[in-house]
Amino acid sequence: KKYIYIVMDYCEGGELFARIVEEQTLTEAEAGST
Repeated sequence: KKYIYIVMDYCEGGELFARIVEEQTLTEAEAGST
């Protein structure tokens, strides 16, 4: 009960965090297609 696991789909084109840092903000559609 100490751990949290997050399972996500693989996204091509790099890491989402790097894209957020680069763009500053993303719309919901951009985040969904990144």
